[in-house]
Amino acid sequence: PAFRSPGQQTIASYVNGAFADGNRQRISPQLYYHYGPFGILGEYVISQQEIKLDNHIDRVTNEAFQIQLSWVIFNGDAAFQRVRPREPFIMDDLNTWGAVQLVARYSELNLDSNAFTHGLINSDHSVKKAQDFGVGVNWYLNRNIKLQLNYHQTHFNKGVDGGADRPDEKILFSRMQVAF
Repeated sequence: PAFRSPGQQTIASYVNGAFADGNRQRISPQLYYHYGPFGILGEYVISQQEIKLDNHIDRVTNEAFQIQLSWVIFNGDAAFQRVRPREPFIMDDLNTWGAVQLVARYSELNLDSNAFTHGLINSDHSVKKAQDFGVGVNWYLNRNIKLQLNYHQTHFNKGVDGGADRPDEKILFSRMQVAF
């Protein structure tokens, strides 16, 4: 398996011959709360997996978390599923724009240092830690169509030959979502 950045780059992977073998345990508590136009989402994940390389088995523990804040700035309220505009966008009516939401998100991935020490992860090409901060705007034209524009910047700890830090990743991406 490989770990990927928000920009879908492989940022860490196990060495050839290493594979999951044995028990896997994952704990992932989540929190979501919204009040009127404001919302907060939090998640923490701790994952333990036995990894086998040759005849040696190690228990690897990786951790990650994220926190996201959102604010529907007009024509809707925050919701766990999707924002539903009070007045959907109508092309012929300049007073109906749907709902607009601003979001900010911070997330972090920490890989088990023992996986590097014991040679399970290629230390010359894998990061030990990734910290991502993103901001975005979501435009809900109606209850079925959402346009999204996000900017993310990810800082990496290690990941380049010689132990240097991998350059920061800066991405701008958009998405159109149709849901029924």
